[in-house]
Amino acid sequence: METRKVQLTGGSTFAVSLPKKWAVDAGINKNDYVAIIPRDDGSLLITPGVGRAQKLRRKSFDVADDAQGDHVLRKLIGAYITGYSEIEVRTKPRLSTEVRTAARDFSRMTIGTEIIEETTNLMVLKDLLDPTDLPFRRSTRRMHYICRRMLFDAIQAFIKRDKELALDVTSRDVEVDRLNWLMARQYHLAMRDPGLAEKLGASRTTGLNYILMSRLIERIADHSCKICANVRNLGNRRLPKELSTAVGKLGEESVAVFDKALETFLGEDLDGLNDIMDMVSRKIADCERLAEKTLAWGGKGDVPLSNIVESTRRAYSYVANIAEVAINHLVDVSN
Repeated sequence: METRKVQLTGGSTFAVSLPKKWAVDAGINKNDYVAIIPRDDGSLLITPGVGRAQKLRRKSFDVADDAQGDHVLRKLIGAYITGYSEIEVRTKPRLSTEVRTAARDFSRMTIGTEIIEETTNLMVLKDLLDPTDLPFRRSTRRMHYICRRMLFDAIQAFIKRDKELALDVTSRDVEVDRLNWLMARQYHLAMRDPGLAEKLGASRTTGLNYILMSRLIERIADHSCKICANVRNLGNRRLPKELSTAVGKLGEESVAVFDKALETFLGEDLDGLNDIMDMVSRKIADCERLAEKTLAWGGKGDVPLSNIVESTRRAYSYVANIAEVAINHLVDVSN
């Protein structure tokens, strides 16, 4: 760490010199501009000129000719999330069909990624999306819209025993995953590029809160899929009307509470979030009582029905987590 003495120039301006080695390494010359960004902790971040092109980050994977496709896919997703703009996959003597399929699946599963080069032993994928096209707030709204529709339709699939609707809900899960990965990627990019962070409206703290929010929404989507899987497992088995009605009612109410939590967060209603947490606590208790009744029934289909009740309870729990994150966020950003 270096220290610099604050100088007074012109009778009214404080000045501090820049370390020469840092300035040379950063390519800063006389009359160049640097960006000075106040941080949440009271410090200042000095970075080379605003508008300077960011260095393209590349990642190369040398994979074995018998590499498993799912292993390669996980590496590609990891490189995408951590902010690499160009990713190479290579092997000798040639890329297997399984690896090529994994790379193509990755391109379809992520937002903005395209295959820009493909040879016998090489595939190159590049991110072509401008991250500012989907700022955190807009992505959160989009994730919420898709996920709340999944949860609503999952409950309707249970009420109506609609297996086709259950399958349709499951097919939408990839859209939530895509947005979740994109937001994680944007957060990593923003932490490396203060200028991008400003455009995304994300300080280190607010960006982290949005990432936590996206993960919680993604988990609600996962439980919507689990509800649908158990709807299929139930088949046409008859359930006690009292249990069936109670499960459907709690499920439909979970959608309404989920909606209210997100809108209250985006509307910056701090007191409203406390009300939601109180409401969710009561609903979780209702789910637990309903789970006991399901176990006491013990008829055919009690396991899938118990799983549906548990997924509904977990959805309420994640809504409570969303409200907690939202409260922390609003307390931090409010004046």
